Amino acid sequence: MVKSEKERINNNARKWAKRIAIKTKMTTICEECNSEEELILCFKDTNIQNADLKNLYYLCKPCNEVRKFPDGRKREDYTRCDMCKKFRLCAPNLFDEQKICETCFHSYSKEHKIDDHRVLFPVKFTPNGFPETFSRIWFYGRPKFDFKKKEPSDEEKKLGEEFRKESQKKVILEVANHLHDNVPIEEIKKMYEQVKDEETQKMFLAQLLPEDRNKLLNQN
Repeated sequence: MVKSEKERINNNARKWAKRIAIKTKMTTICEECNSEEELILCFKDTNIQNADLKNLYYLCKPCNEVRKFPDGRKREDYTRCDMCKKFRLCAPNLFDEQKICETCFHSYSKEHKIDDHRVLFPVKFTPNGFPETFSRIWFYGRPKFDFKKKEPSDEEKKLGEEFRKESQKKVILEVANHLHDNVPIEEIKKMYEQVKDEETQKMFLAQLLPEDRNKLLNQN
């Protein structure tokens, strides 16, 4: 990817500021929490071109994230990941309950040959209207942030709801077709028999193609 002239200038300015910080033996410690891990060189006036020593300071990665998102995030939302040992936004690993960051969760899933983006069946949707996957279930276990949001108009709400419903129908149909083409009815029956509550059973049946639903019901 070709970098723009602005990106090139900013990268050179950051490199120059780092050289000054190293040459002057600037104290490498986070100005907010005194951490010495994962430090990022920052600029007090936000002007990357201003490499004056008085304008430079260090923040650790969590504190830098809090600086970038002041409306929602707090330093205490970050915790040490049990896998990479870095301070990150973590949630319990769905497979062993350890605290794990997003990067490590994807790596763990890949290592254990788990598709963490696979849509779960029967399809359920998160509060934002997205289909549940291992990745999204993990994501919703993280700390919650209350960012300031612009209230949508009634027309925007209506259009958003219509789009969400159509998108959800499409996802359900895609999953139903995938089951029909790739999963024998005997396996679908085993999946169905593992469902214990009546509401999920109804959802399970409703999300099958009619021919698969008829075959399943005729087997019982």
